[in-house]
Amino acid sequence: MKFKAFIVFIALLSCLLFTYESFAKESGRNADKKDDGGKLSIGGLYYLSYKMGKQSGGEYSEFFVYRAYLTVQKSILPYLSSRITLDANQDEEGDGRGDMEVRIKYVYANFILNDFLFITSPNIEFGMVHGPWLDFEGHINYYRMREKMFIERNGIINSADFGVTLSGLLGGELDEQYRREVNDKYPCRWGSFACGIYNGGGYHAVEENTQKAVEGRLSIRPLPVLLPGLQLSGFTVFGRGNATEENGDLPNWELYLTMLSYEHKYITFTAQYAAGEGNQKGDFVKDNNLMSSVSYDGFSLFSEIKIGEHWKYIAGYDEFRPRTSQDDFARYFIGIGYDFGGRNILMFDYDVKDYDSSGKTDDHWYQLSMQVKF
Repeated sequence: MKFKAFIVFIALLSCLLFTYESFAKESGRNADKKDDGGKLSIGGLYYLSYKMGKQSGGEYSEFFVYRAYLTVQKSILPYLSSRITLDANQDEEGDGRGDMEVRIKYVYANFILNDFLFITSPNIEFGMVHGPWLDFEGHINYYRMREKMFIERNGIINSADFGVTLSGLLGGELDEQYRREVNDKYPCRWGSFACGIYNGGGYHAVEENTQKAVEGRLSIRPLPVLLPGLQLSGFTVFGRGNATEENGDLPNWELYLTMLSYEHKYITFTAQYAAGEGNQKGDFVKDNNLMSSVSYDGFSLFSEIKIGEHWKYIAGYDEFRPRTSQDDFARYFIGIGYDFGGRNILMFDYDVKDYDSSGKTDDHWYQLSMQVKF
């Protein structure tokens, strides 16, 4: 894995260095396209919630701030920009239990590459960067405000890591009407891709070993004229869990995920299936044996119906099946939301976590969430 990761890193670095000279030569010609005059932008995204229900047989009721992000972005050169995102959430353990803690989620240099053949808008992020998958999924299913996405919710991977990501669109952008009425994120005509090499532990973990994770996503839009909202996506991870080596042993971490998605002005639908073994943290093992990563599979369904400009109705169903007999469970939810504009959404939903094991009590809760975005 070290050798494979090293090859991927060299390939990405070579791509960056190979194109640098062309950046310098063409910066004047491309200035109108890639230079926004050194613009500085500041944005915020907050998830504010009230939740009540039962968990592990006990009742709870609380107001809380699920997440609060503050992002600063700066265009530095026609081919170089930067971003830093602060992530605040409540500390639930230790001496600071209850305090709102602030950490960095993203901090990177973004090199904007020239179009190459049918690859358009390519770029390379270097630092604490987006992973290939969750940012993509999160711009189809916009309801991270109420819960994490499927594979992150089940502890397999999170959305950012230390490393380098190469991404781009395939075949240019969709027409302006689709981008305005449906989705202006990843507005690729034929698809998009992202790949990279990472520490593997995620953005809030210290690197515990010298292994690296290689991750990649490919999304294809097969009918851009007839059904522009239809996409087929695949995502994979090859790496080792972020554990300390014991006698040279490390837990295996592999993930294979496929997703069918459809977006329209009035409806969004996704269906995904995931299978693999181990996880990012390296703690998904049997009997604390680092050589016995737990294998699993599962699927997730999500739908959103949009009535007019403001009302949103959502529903979903997940199943996650680790290869341990008592840990299978299903989740399902329904919700209704009102978009005040600009994805500032007030959402009420009801969720259930249904365990297969007769020895576990099902969890259920009601949640009122407000997503503030500027």
